[in-house]
Amino acid sequence: MKVFGLQLNVWDFDEAIAFYCDALGFEIENETFLPEILHIKKDDFRIIFYKVEKTSSMDEIPRFVLNIETDFLSRDVERLKNMGIRFVMEDIQYCPVADYIEIVDPFKNVIDLVQLR
Repeated sequence: MKVFGLQLNVWDFDEAIAFYCDALGFEIENETFLPEILHIKKDDFRIIFYKVEKTSSMDEIPRFVLNIETDFLSRDVERLKNMGIRFVMEDIQYCPVADYIEIVDPFKNVIDLVQLR
């Protein structure tokens, strides 16, 4: 497995682009999955903007999610289940970008294991 990028849940792409691209020097890498997902990159570091609805209960939604890429998602899921790792969901999920499943570290941080399409 390798780190694919850090997912940042945002409710306003324009604001996110202004901050990360205009102010911090990131560049747009992939717009293929708009309006839900946008990839930006600086050097070898990728941030995945994921569009979420802004609600009054934003404290319940993680702002950052580490994305770890794997070529063998189902195998890694079985291995991690056998190790007793805590999963957010029981089954592998599917989206236009990847198949994925979410796990939780001992500190309640969410990590997405993704198999890119």
